[in-house]
Amino acid sequence: MSLPAYRIPPNLEGKADPSVVRAIRHIDKIVNEHEQAFAALGTQSTVASSKASVVNETINETTSTIAGVSSFNSATGSVSYFPALGVVNPQTGLTTYTTQTSDNGLIVLLNDSSPIAVTLNSTVSNPYFTTISNQGSGTATLTPSTGQVNGLASITVSGGSFATVYFDGNNWWAENPGSSVGGLPVNNPTFTGAITGPHYDSNGATPTIVVGPAAGVGGSASFVLATSTDAAGVVGISTGTGTTTGVLATVTFATPYPTNAIVLMNYGVQGTTITSSGFSPTSFQVVLSGTPLPASSGLGVFAIPYIVSGH
Repeated sequence: MSLPAYRIPPNLEGKADPSVVRAIRHIDKIVNEHEQAFAALGTQSTVASSKASVVNETINETTSTIAGVSSFNSATGSVSYFPALGVVNPQTGLTTYTTQTSDNGLIVLLNDSSPIAVTLNSTVSNPYFTTISNQGSGTATLTPSTGQVNGLASITVSGGSFATVYFDGNNWWAENPGSSVGGLPVNNPTFTGAITGPHYDSNGATPTIVVGPAAGVGGSASFVLATSTDAAGVVGISTGTGTTTGVLATVTFATPYPTNAIVLMNYGVQGTTITSSGFSPTSFQVVLSGTPLPASSGLGVFAIPYIVSGH
């Protein structure tokens, strides 16, 4: 740091009382020192201001180039950010829609009675996922603009169902419990019409069975399997004497169906045919035609399986 030149004091020798001259010189010295000090502080202030400006610019530059969080606890690396997470994008009344970059992490609501064509936009950047919720009665078909979804050209989302789709940069993958085509495997069959829960429950109640005249005198009817239900089971017939054709047994459901039950049953051996008949919402009959069953002769129980396929 360079100091300003020292100002020469005025020449007062012989021009005033010596004590006055000494006082004036002392004052002049103090003024000189102050001037030098102020000059030095001005230089330091400029340097400090310059350094502060550099620091500020460096901070601003750093914050503008680092996006998101660079580490979390012990994890490091880039952090994905889903600004639309939890947002709802209503598309009610539309029959066509193309997913957008802004749909990343949100749920798209569809609602129309007509079929809906949804294009999965494969130009988006991954990681990317979105949920397509079909609130209407029309079926929505999801088709990638390029690539496949679950290895297929398209999948369907029925009314009242949804699909969450993920993009890997080339293809789409869907969790789609409501789809019959292309969805992830599920064990739930699709039924049409009114359904009463117990009829499709393997642990449902056991129906009742009454032997018919075709089983002969002393004949009996029962369920061979203890797990027989309104939906499926095995009827057992033990014959007596004087067997004939006709009704071997009548099965009455534990819970009636809303309409006539359709029961599949077929047993045939040595000219004997046993089928189901007499369908109603409450029961069905096990009917024999052709040659009557042999009379009781130690042959044991004739086991006849059945299944209710619909109503």
